[in-house]
Amino acid sequence: MPNIHGTLSSTGTLVGNLNQYGTGTDNYEDLRNLPQINNVLVIGNKSLDAYGIQPTNEYADSTDIDHFFN
Repeated sequence: MPNIHGTLSSTGTLVGNLNQYGTGTDNYEDLRNLPQINNVLVIGNKSLDAYGIQPTNEYADSTDIDHFFN
């Protein structure tokens, strides 16, 4: 839970709930709204292929393209 530091003075009544944001976690997989890449959750040790991303240096060059069309 976060700490609150400072001075609060009031002539009225303070009402609220500081726990609305949860108690926190140190476990990444327990977080809400985990990020996604190409609709795949970013959890664990995944390869680029698991996210549908083509690895570098695996692109067709002009020779490959000429061979494909001839």
